[in-house]
Amino acid sequence: MFQDLYSIDTESLLEGVFSYGISFNTDHQIYKVHFPGTPITPGACQIEIIRQLATSYLGKAVQIMEVRN
Repeated sequence: MFQDLYSIDTESLLEGVFSYGISFNTDHQIYKVHFPGTPITPGACQIEIIRQLATSYLGKAVQIMEVRN
């Protein structure tokens, strides 16, 4: 589902804080069904991307235990 949804443009580590600049693939299948014509990245996808990037940076599996509104 997330394959090709986004690409990493930049990575940085500054004072113990890592950050990534990413670009979304607006041709991805998810945007064809999630508000066609006005594509919005679903919140669940955004959280999964954060988990993937944290896992990549830390080099070990990251599990999100709770998300609050």
